Amino acid sequence: MSYVDYAKKGKVVIITMNRPERLNAFGREMAEGLADAFKKFDNDPEALVAILTGAGRAFCSGVDVKEYSKSGPPFLEPLTVINPYGTAELLKPIIAAINGHCLGAGFNLIAMRADIRIAAQSAIFALPETARGIVTLCTPFYHQMPRAIAMELALTCENITAQRAYELGLVNKVVPDKELMPTTRAMAEKIAGYPPMAVRMTKQTLMKTTEVSREATILETYLFKESATSDAVAKGMKAWADTAKKPLH
Repeated sequence: MSYVDYAKKGKVVIITMNRPERLNAFGREMAEGLADAFKKFDNDPEALVAILTGAGRAFCSGVDVKEYSKSGPPFLEPLTVINPYGTAELLKPIIAAINGHCLGAGFNLIAMRADIRIAAQSAIFALPETARGIVTLCTPFYHQMPRAIAMELALTCENITAQRAYELGLVNKVVPDKELMPTTRAMAEKIAGYPPMAVRMTKQTLMKTTEVSREATILETYLFKESATSDAVAKGMKAWADTAKKPLH
């Protein structure tokens, strides 16, 4: 069973995280499905722009606590050439249509993979990792907002609204919930109508001028792995999974 749907209409692809009963909680199968979808999109010369979204009431509610408690975090090792967190170049534009909860792994996903982000008014954002004993994957945020703001999000682990995310520059637009997909699709169609080479080269240039240093990425990866695989976190995740009635919030 795949937790990721892939649909193409003309030059636009819609990649949907489809695990609504778990608020699209992020586990290994979800990670692998996203990796495969991004690779398929990258390799299709007729697909020029992708929309990334979630089915149901959430974009992505974070890591799958139940799976984590049994087998550890789902993304310590590279999954494919193009993985869901964007460590390899993908020069075609990706627009995130963010509905509902966008937490933890979902927040990191839009930071590392989405070039443009459109949020529904009801969307909620948060980085809860530090409260769970895990190093927050902050690297994508430090060059996108003031350090003090990134520190606040990573260390307080508090939810913020879509409007606050817009004020911080984390999303490009906030729209009424019912207008999320029409607005996102209209933008995708507009970009897909431009010369593909110019679009790819423009994205490549912008990515290069804002890229994170290799040293920072290596340090973050090391510290995340050390914290995410600790006995204390494993026990905490198991206890949480035993009592939780819904995915990570």
